[in-house]
Amino acid sequence: MDRWLASERRAPSAESVRSGVQRILAVADGYYDAGDSGIVALDRDARLAVRAASSIYRAIGTRIRQWDFRVLDKRARVSAVGKVGLFSRAALADMMNHVSGSLEASATHSLGIAKQLLLDHGVSS
Repeated sequence: MDRWLASERRAPSAESVRSGVQRILAVADGYYDAGDSGIVALDRDARLAVRAASSIYRAIGTRIRQWDFRVLDKRARVSAVGKVGLFSRAALADMMNHVSGSLEASATHSLGIAKQLLLDHGVSS
């Protein structure tokens, strides 16, 4: 994030923080997509926890977007009820992927997304 706010030599303005958060969330979306598609490759005991955590953090990003990236005004969070809902969805997705998921197709998709992310951020293959 430091390079995104490199022009600031003092405490960043609220607007530059909003802009930086917007960029971070745009990048995070690609990582969520790559990570989500590779969850089926994890150990069965870890999949549900990782899927639930991904859903919760993505929901926090959605809330920040709804607030127009104004993260200095208040803290973005997901309520306990919201977390239960996201966890339930994650559990259902885990069951569905276990029944119908193809590890090879998912791994290939994950690698493709990861490669594109690296290229987008200046890391050549």
